[in-house]
Amino acid sequence: MQNAHPQKKILIVTSNLKSHPYAAAKLASLLAERHRVTLAGPNGSALSRLQAEVKSYHESTTAKNKIECISIGDAAVASANIRPVVNPKEYSPLRIIANVIFNPNYNPSKLPSQYEQLMDDQVGTYETLKKIIPQYDLVYAVHSCAPTVCDAIESLQLESPTLSVPQCIIFSSLPYESSFIYKGLWKKSRYILALPHVSTYGYPVKPTRGFVRGIVAYVLYLIQLFWMWLDCHLTEKAWRLSGIRNDKRRAERGLPPVFDGARYYWRSYPVLSLGGVEPYIGHDIIAENVTVVNQINKRETGDLKRLYDWIIRARVNKIIYASFGTGTQLSDDETVNIAKLAVSLKDTKYCLLLSLQKSEQVRLRHIFDKVIGSHPTSAGSGFLEYMGGDFLIDEDVPQENLLLSNKVDVFVSHMGFGSFTEGVNGGVPFVTYPAGLDQYHNEARAIEAGVAIKANPKMEHLDITVFDALWNDSMKENCRQLASDAADFDSSQVILNMADDICNGDTSETDSWFD
Repeated sequence: MQNAHPQKKILIVTSNLKSHPYAAAKLASLLAERHRVTLAGPNGSALSRLQAEVKSYHESTTAKNKIECISIGDAAVASANIRPVVNPKEYSPLRIIANVIFNPNYNPSKLPSQYEQLMDDQVGTYETLKKIIPQYDLVYAVHSCAPTVCDAIESLQLESPTLSVPQCIIFSSLPYESSFIYKGLWKKSRYILALPHVSTYGYPVKPTRGFVRGIVAYVLYLIQLFWMWLDCHLTEKAWRLSGIRNDKRRAERGLPPVFDGARYYWRSYPVLSLGGVEPYIGHDIIAENVTVVNQINKRETGDLKRLYDWIIRARVNKIIYASFGTGTQLSDDETVNIAKLAVSLKDTKYCLLLSLQKSEQVRLRHIFDKVIGSHPTSAGSGFLEYMGGDFLIDEDVPQENLLLSNKVDVFVSHMGFGSFTEGVNGGVPFVTYPAGLDQYHNEARAIEAGVAIKANPKMEHLDITVFDALWNDSMKENCRQLASDAADFDSSQVILNMADDICNGDTSETDSWFD
């Protein structure tokens, strides 16, 4: 590896999936330590979020390098979080098995087809990407736009063989999923799944002592293996069907078929993936083209200025923080139970902070008013405040800084990967309530690590669950230890070295990036 790090021009492309501009901006703030970085996203919410993150970076950093932000055109509004993956009425094992055997069109995993729809919706950005990509030395494509970016690069290479086209790194802000690259890995937990009620199996049931107990354990082991195999079978089928759609789109762009859909890109390009150490992925097989790191931390974190007025005025010291991600819509029952949690904290030393988008605040306000028994004591742009500050609902919580502030005692979380890692880094115990995608997987890993308690369905009796977490001393100790272990993994240096090596044409040290 070369010691010198000549400055390069790096392009980071994201889609308009709600959380992905945040991940792209985090990566940009790290790479900007050495290189000139441009963040690119489609018009609308993605571009607005990128611009806001870049503005915040420029205001807080002392670094000389700046980050540019550009538009790549129009794309349809995207949404994710399949909740649930299969219809709850199909949780009957016999019904699921019957559908698999007798219904050839049965496909409970909608994620692959939704992913292909997302790629189809990005057609307005494709030609723009072809124009701007040759201006850069290296391109990162967030996984939700990777096929679009990679197709643009391959098209440029075919049309102009003498043109210098930069290498592309696929950046996955989800925990590494070896079964996505290696087909047929079914004897393991998965987060790209079809059947969420079996995906949370961490590992097969271990035999126990005693003849009867041993027989029971072995039967459970076989049943578990069957469901893991069936989940794998259905997921493989879904990705195979989506590959037909991918090849049709590639044909329209003058590119040859790849027959394997999105998996082709993950196998053919360097991949930077998060979730590199326990408890995030455990003992997965790491593909040779994949560099797996822990997470990306902001190199220069901001403060809690958006929350200062509330913290000072309400004398806030200990916080129960709840956030369910940008793609989860709370039901009425779930909202009622969150409001009941707020009421239960009244006259205690704890305050409740809920991160909730402005549109959701408007939709659910009548429920909060009814359960709490009053209108907000204060309201403003993007926030509602109840009970004189004991309960704050805010649309723009500085989550990472908050979780690192030692002010949060319990994190009620949907267990998105960003929230998972930020909570671990802050040493904060979790109460988990996943909604879809990798969140079931992350919940299982957190529980296995002894840093989380699972919320009840619909978050029934959430107040009791939260107090159980507050009084769990062993869980607090596990959180402190896990935060210390996570801090020992220098993800930032690995990412910077990977970028330097690829920019310099040196990929011989792939193994050392992870070691």
